Amino acid sequence: MSDHLPADVVTRILVRLPVAALLRCRSVSRSWRALIDSPTFIKLQIEHSRRRLRRLPIRKRPPTRNCYHPSCAN
Repeated sequence: MSDHLPADVVTRILVRLPVAALLRCRSVSRSWRALIDSPTFIKLQIEHSRRRLRRLPIRKRPPTRNCYHPSCAN
């Protein structure tokens, strides 16, 4: 995997990346491609993405006080 980082550390780092970045990372090395293409990694990445989406705050927009659209003219 890497001479400097253990495989589990590389996996934890890569699993946090968005899919577009992972597709680019596949070209770094054969070992990264094998890791990213593995069913285990794919499952981890999907689970991480789902957890991250659940943590996103959902806020409603406050009502607008000033309306500048022509339909708002009285």
